[in-house]
Amino acid sequence: MSNFDILRDLIRDEVLASVEDEYGKETIVLEEPGDHQQSAYSLKIRNVPDDFIAFKADAFPAPEEIFKNDKGECKRADFVVGGLRFNELVGRL
Repeated sequence: MSNFDILRDLIRDEVLASVEDEYGKETIVLEEPGDHQQSAYSLKIRNVPDDFIAFKADAFPAPEEIFKNDKGECKRADFVVGGLRFNELVGRL
């Protein structure tokens, strides 16, 4: 089992972005529900490598025990994306 497979096994399924098969190629779907301040959105990343992972960053608690959070330093992105060949994917965008 590769290190990447171990990482994937350690992360809870409910925080992983959904993976779809489109024409025989993996597609990652990033979905964020809307609320009273922000509209909902959905973003598809097509033709991702096998070693690509995306998970919801806001599923984890903010690091308020570390930072004062008086300048917004505990704000986080909606998703964290990456992989062993992530630079290769970004180069194709």
